[in-house]
Amino acid sequence: WKVMWQHPVIGVGPGHWQLVSADYGFPAHKAAHTTWLEVGVESGVPAFVSLPLFYGICVVRLWKLVWQKGLYVDLDLVALARAVIASIIGFCVAAQFLSAQGVEAPFYVTLVGAAALKIASQHVAERSARMLARTGSAAVLHMEDPMSVRLIPR
Repeated sequence: WKVMWQHPVIGVGPGHWQLVSADYGFPAHKAAHTTWLEVGVESGVPAFVSLPLFYGICVVRLWKLVWQKGLYVDLDLVALARAVIASIIGFCVAAQFLSAQGVEAPFYVTLVGAAALKIASQHVAERSARMLARTGSAAVLHMEDPMSVRLIPR
């Protein structure tokens, strides 16, 4: 924490924690053993905040997709969303106890989650167009929650 707040904007530099660890009472070349703090120390507070938000926003949006009532989305997408949520949460717990900055798999898993959200939103848009053609009512998306649909009479 101390190092991160001494260099809050850009940190000490990527891969430099092990070079400066001896200056703060740790053995030379000591690993941080937590991804979150290592990112904060090496890349600054903006990175420290952005990285958990990157994963957290994806999990929250997928959680809404999984538990959405009355939304007819492909069940394979719901299963995929559950798998992505479990994977990201598993990574976040593991990252608390190890330095995993170079690991790319969590980024790819998050990308799969983003693709599932995009496909689900296209399903909602197609359903809205079918409702409009069949009933003459326009199904619009809620601005607060784009995964839910409500009918607006013409």
